[in-house]
Amino acid sequence: MFDVDNNEGEVRFNTQYWRVNVDPSERYVLSVVDSSQFRLPTDGSIFDNLYITGDWIKTGVNAGCVEAAVMAGMQTSRAITGYPKSISGESGFEPFNL
Repeated sequence: MFDVDNNEGEVRFNTQYWRVNVDPSERYVLSVVDSSQFRLPTDGSIFDNLYITGDWIKTGVNAGCVEAAVMAGMQTSRAITGYPKSISGESGFEPFNL
């Protein structure tokens, strides 16, 4: 756990933000302004041979929805097997070159 002052023990613990999500509406990833830059791609883990997937990773949608979950699963499949070659909507929010 990160502490900018590198404290130890209870002091380090007390510098952390702690939250217990108890309501179902609090157990979901948000898509707030400028947050897409922090989403990891399926192969963005620091561990070898580990692929992440779910609607919270970097997809063309970058929102919590079934479409993003399907796209993420397809991206993970492509990272492992090479299939599918293309995913509809994967670059849907990239700026157009005018």
